[in-house]
Amino acid sequence: MTTLHRAVFIDRDGTLIKERGYITSIRQVRFFQGTASALNRLRKAGYKLVIVTNQAGIARGLLTEKILRRINNYILGKFRRQGVIFSRVYYCPHHPEGTIAKYRRHCRCRKPSPGMLLQARRDLHINLKQSFVIGDARRDLLCGKKVGAKSILVLTGQGRKTTPTLPARTAVRSGGRRGEKKLADFIAPNLNIASKWIINRNYLDV
Repeated sequence: MTTLHRAVFIDRDGTLIKERGYITSIRQVRFFQGTASALNRLRKAGYKLVIVTNQAGIARGLLTEKILRRINNYILGKFRRQGVIFSRVYYCPHHPEGTIAKYRRHCRCRKPSPGMLLQARRDLHINLKQSFVIGDARRDLLCGKKVGAKSILVLTGQGRKTTPTLPARTAVRSGGRRGEKKLADFIAPNLNIASKWIINRNYLDV
């Protein structure tokens, strides 16, 4: 019988690294302070670490998949030197309004669609209902909810713009749209606090 693993799915821009618009070069990559410690905390607690990122810049012709892989490898290398090992990186290069025909489509992998999480479930034998999605945008929260994972909003990146009228409390309900349950199980100022909440699962007044 295959053993199922717990995972933490982490958005890249605005969550794992600083939001810089479309990142098309390694020179644009900037890391948040304390991120490696947070990731190591999760890894030591038994969670697989997985990056899931929309990269519409490819569809818009701003960078190629080869350049994206170079940027991702740079990020992975920086974390690896601090003891952080990611199990996989998934990215969506598509956008329905892309200028590159190859990538111009409605797809099942672009968040909020859960295609990348479902692929990770198959590849890495993940129990999605025992897993977490961390991101700074509404699409990240929705993506997690579609597969039964817990969703955490971080207030880095676009996080504060995502919920401009909502208090930073543990449970936040959606904007009243019919059929939507609460989107964020927790709101954290950063990835460090998010990691502590995952492990402790106690109320933190942030």
